Amino acid sequence: MRRNNGMAWGYGLGSMMRVGENLFAFYFIYYLSTVVGVDPATAGAISGTALLAGALCSPVLGHLSDRSRSRYGRRRPFMIVTALPAMGLLVLLFTSVDLGEATGAYYLVVALLFSVTYYAFLVPYDALGANLTTDYNQRTTVRSICTAILYISVLVGGTLVVQVQAMLEPALTTPIAWTAAVILCCALPGGGFGILAWRMTRGRETGLLGSQVQSAGSIRSAVVILKLRPVWSVLVWGLAYFFGNALIGGTLIYLGVYVLKLPEHVASTLFIVSTASTLVAVIPGNYLAKKLGKRATIMLGMSVFAVTSIIMYFLRFDGYVAGATITAAFGICNAFALSCSYAMIYDLREVTEIRLGHDKTAVILGWFSLVIGLAGALGATTIGTVLHAVAFDPSATPSADVIGAIVSMQTWVPCSALALSAVALLFWNVDALTHAKLADEIQRIKNTAVLTEPEIESLNR
Repeated sequence: MRRNNGMAWGYGLGSMMRVGENLFAFYFIYYLSTVVGVDPATAGAISGTALLAGALCSPVLGHLSDRSRSRYGRRRPFMIVTALPAMGLLVLLFTSVDLGEATGAYYLVVALLFSVTYYAFLVPYDALGANLTTDYNQRTTVRSICTAILYISVLVGGTLVVQVQAMLEPALTTPIAWTAAVILCCALPGGGFGILAWRMTRGRETGLLGSQVQSAGSIRSAVVILKLRPVWSVLVWGLAYFFGNALIGGTLIYLGVYVLKLPEHVASTLFIVSTASTLVAVIPGNYLAKKLGKRATIMLGMSVFAVTSIIMYFLRFDGYVAGATITAAFGICNAFALSCSYAMIYDLREVTEIRLGHDKTAVILGWFSLVIGLAGALGATTIGTVLHAVAFDPSATPSADVIGAIVSMQTWVPCSALALSAVALLFWNVDALTHAKLADEIQRIKNTAVLTEPEIESLNR
């Protein structure tokens, strides 16, 4: 893959588009409730609804990408059409507007448009990674690059934007400083690198069986996909894992400001700790995935966070070091999970080629994005509801109930979600040996003009 390193890095840089997702997850509820003045429960509902809408569209977007017959490829046309509009809508989300009673409705509409447009980029982009290489281990390497860039986007969307906002605020009003910071730190680099990924992957989509095999109908394919054991295993894992992930990421700024009593710009540096730990963990995570397997590496990462969160819960949070410790464990966990889970889904490309006669990677990633969106929506709604229930007031000294709620959403609640996700992952059954057998079978029939229905049924057995 040496000669393809430039292409792999060019593709990986497209993950900078996730700066919008990270900014939305980390600060949108916080921005609406503290800058715009929207009730936390309403802000959580807006965020959750938008995430859910985008996620619900994901399987449809994946199907459209899989079935695309554009001469420019199945994935890349979606990327070029949606990259810049998604970043423009992100700017509108962090532009303060006062429409009285209609303010909430305005932000809901813009959030819905952003979420759908963003997923229209993300699903085909993620699926494109499976088309760049068919090698079992190289797919982990590709996703490791994406994970590293993703966490740079976490650094930008979680820390840099707040630092720039704090620098601009003395010369501007708080709302205008937020908008300017989002444009400079998120919209411009996100859109720019999204376009770069489109450019660097031109002509790089590889083919397996494709049109050489008579593919099953879309309805039947969708049913079969959801019945495949590795598919529902990774989807159930994702639902539980990313719910815990949403709670941790969405309450981290609250932990810093209201539990650790740090200034906003200092609390935001916790995202630097998360990013640094992830970037450090990506390389050993890639190594462990090749030695232990992708599933075992994810399990190991979740164990690191679980043990750390339990210890921190009983020791209680006191000072910056405590916040940095659990944030570092969160970063290590995500480095392993994100690098390996998407690579595992890439390995399902060969499974669907054999079982269905057609590459269904984007559909599976659409379902995966759906469960991530459901998890994110549930997490955002949970945060808003819990903060409302404990009478959170951003201008008041936090009560013991508020502190307890925030600490719980950083420790034992996500830890419990990760434990549930580990159970689902036990049913994953596509390892390196299985993938090699599938690849050999595809190679054997690759030159066959058309597989008949009996032949497809024989492969299914």
